[in-house]
Amino acid sequence: MATRSRWWQRFALLLCEVFATLAILLAGIGVYAMLSYSVEQRRREIGIRLALGATHSSVLGMVFRNGLQLAAIGTGIGLLLEAGAGRALSSLSRAGVGCGAQRTNVVAARPVSTWTNENFSLIMVIFTT
Repeated sequence: MATRSRWWQRFALLLCEVFATLAILLAGIGVYAMLSYSVEQRRREIGIRLALGATHSSVLGMVFRNGLQLAAIGTGIGLLLEAGAGRALSSLSRAGVGCGAQRTNVVAARPVSTWTNENFSLIMVIFTT
């Protein structure tokens, strides 16, 4: 019985990892699509800048700055939301989840996981460049 319970916990954690990876991938694709759309909308402006003598590196720098601004804003909003969600999960882990005899404890979650935030931010920056 204990091995069955342990197997189920490992399977649930694996499932969470798979869905978290898919969520990060979809978020990265979304950021890439927004940046691509932004560049497409500014294509005429970019052409005029190049025709008036702007260098390719300055235009590329403009596009990168735009992408990094999007990533910075999104990371800031995400950090604020993550802090609130972490506190909510932390309170759930102390109280337990469920009703009646089926009450179980949730795995303890720290309010802010800096390792996760740093890696996710790095992934978003990679997608925007």
